[in-house]
Amino acid sequence: MTVDAGTTPSAPPPQTGDRAAAPQQGGAPAPNTAPPQAQAYPPAAPAKGAPSASPAPPASGVPAPSYEIRAGDQPVLSFTGSAPYPPPPISSMTPDEMWQQRVNNRNMSRAMEEERYRQRQATSKQGFLSSVESAMRTFGHQANAVCSDITDSAERSLRDADKNAVHARYQRAFPDLARQNRLLAGFECTLYNGYGEAATGTVFLTERLFAFAPDAMSARRPPVFDELKNVVSYQVVQTLGAPAVIIFTGAGFAFHFALFQKNVRQDLQFLWGSASGPPFSNFLTYFDHQWRFVTPVPAPGYRYGPSPFGPAPPQ
Repeated sequence: MTVDAGTTPSAPPPQTGDRAAAPQQGGAPAPNTAPPQAQAYPPAAPAKGAPSASPAPPASGVPAPSYEIRAGDQPVLSFTGSAPYPPPPISSMTPDEMWQQRVNNRNMSRAMEEERYRQRQATSKQGFLSSVESAMRTFGHQANAVCSDITDSAERSLRDADKNAVHARYQRAFPDLARQNRLLAGFECTLYNGYGEAATGTVFLTERLFAFAPDAMSARRPPVFDELKNVVSYQVVQTLGAPAVIIFTGAGFAFHFALFQKNVRQDLQFLWGSASGPPFSNFLTYFDHQWRFVTPVPAPGYRYGPSPFGPAPPQ
């Protein structure tokens, strides 16, 4: 199975041997089937002899990948060989940082406008015409302030509603994790799992870990999660013509997230403007920032393979 060649994995899912345990909140299991339990990583070692395939041939001038992605009996893919050397840090701001910058700039502009208004009022001349001009200036100033307050309130309400909806899904899928791990963001996407299937659901990013919860259509597959400190690298690839990411852990697991859906409602997108971007870019920015905050990058002592950014430095 090739995960970065732009095709959906086609290996059939196993009919027996799926692990099952205490139910999680969320989608109902199939009849006579125990509901799946969230899988933490690293679990037991992947089954030997699992189907595998080498990644697609590299483009001209790009070093050949030093890893092979494998499917087996685990809820996520595994890989053999060396993870590629990490890409450079992402310098762009996260959507939350962009939002805060937008708020700060707007508050600064209001403060400057308020100061200009006070100066004009203080220097206005006496007389009937000056009084009329001052009254009109006051009316316009107050009208602008009211419109700005309404816009701020609408943006804040819509943004809070969007975040609350994502947080509610996170709490339903991972009630235990939600009590100890503050959610940063959540994105609807597809996870190519170790059974050779593509499971649709939501990937959540917290301060310490990332987690994937399948939706109702993929409810028989267990939620999975891993800690950011276990990640050694990631690589951006193309899947079905769209950007995707493969996250590599030191335990030999590969989380392939693809087909990201919009994570901001259309009404919020209209108001938010530049404080929102494509879902994949938003996820990758959140992930890259938080991963490098939690753990040293590159991972000390890990033997990396080459990457599109050049060969790995001497170990």
